[in-house]
Amino acid sequence: MALLALGPHRFRIEGLNYQKLEREFAGRWKEHFTANGSHVDQFLGATPRTLMLSGVLFPQSYGGYEAAVAVGLSIERGHILPLFSITKPFGLYKALSLRLSDETTGPGGVIEASYELELSSFQGTLYRNTLLSGMAQGVDGLISKASDTAAQLVKRLF
Repeated sequence: MALLALGPHRFRIEGLNYQKLEREFAGRWKEHFTANGSHVDQFLGATPRTLMLSGVLFPQSYGGYEAAVAVGLSIERGHILPLFSITKPFGLYKALSLRLSDETTGPGGVIEASYELELSSFQGTLYRNTLLSGMAQGVDGLISKASDTAAQLVKRLF
């Protein structure tokens, strides 16, 4: 059973797992200095929420290395992915970066690897470079398709 799903990527106890999930909430502020030397602070709004998943993989014993690389390919393709846990949906996220480091190697390859995955909530319009992507679909179609896919994933996972 999956503990967490990021689109087609499943985080389970064996294989691709995670030990820590961190959430970051932040706001943007602008400081304006006045002629008399004081200053005025202005709140510009919240920044997109970010999540950081991190964990340790044991590829020779439990697998998971290929699954982590597959997440990396989703990042390189610019996929917007629904994020779900067993208890609730988190919403749509864009995967920003994946750091995958081989901690211990042996005669058969990687024995232990660690990773950090940074996600940011998807806030609206998606502009795809049509030269890089053969699919040019509207935002409404993309969000509708992501919502349908997310509903199907929840049914299959939980």
